Amino acid sequence: MKRHQVLSALLGLFLISFSPWTLSSDGWESLGETKNVKGYVKAVPGSSLKAFKGVMIMDVSIKKIWWVLTNYDNDFRKEWVDRLQVSKELELLGSAERITYQSFDLPWPISDRDYVYHSKAEMQGENIYISIKSTKHSKAPETVGVRAQLNQSKYLLEPLGDNKTRVTVEIHTDPKGLLPAWLVNLIQKGWPVKTLNNLKTQTAKYNGQDIKLPGK
Repeated sequence: MKRHQVLSALLGLFLISFSPWTLSSDGWESLGETKNVKGYVKAVPGSSLKAFKGVMIMDVSIKKIWWVLTNYDNDFRKEWVDRLQVSKELELLGSAERITYQSFDLPWPISDRDYVYHSKAEMQGENIYISIKSTKHSKAPETVGVRAQLNQSKYLLEPLGDNKTRVTVEIHTDPKGLLPAWLVNLIQKGWPVKTLNNLKTQTAKYNGQDIKLPGK
């Protein structure tokens, strides 16, 4: 091998070894693993706000996870959804499709945020896929501070057998207001870790309640 080829190869290995992120084939860059959650970040074309993803394998059946996600009691949801104050159904569009209003209590001096979003769940083989996105609705209350924009959020539940489930969450949100992009990205970076660990903890409250998977 020629000298310049050797130097190029060594430089490439050096950059890979010391890069804080590893680029995956679909554009997601690894953030490493925190509290059993593998984190990823991705730049979104035309936006200074980044998308974040987390993947966690839980020693929990898909049915228990689905039970938590579809328990719409406000007090129950406040136990595991970070900073949630109010969660209210505005319209039921189907057994696994609805319009929801949620407000969040943020620390001073940041104004509280709220969302109006459309969510829909469906079976993809044995997996459950949930898509969530901001929308408008005539029954939505006035904003508690700033009406944020949820560009896209996703949940993917994949049963692995032996009461194990791989849970993937994604989020790309614009909280609007005067928050700088770097601060939003810093805050959102931790969202998948909190969400997945809180979700897993909440499944311990399942006590044999009847629950049907979407479409069944």
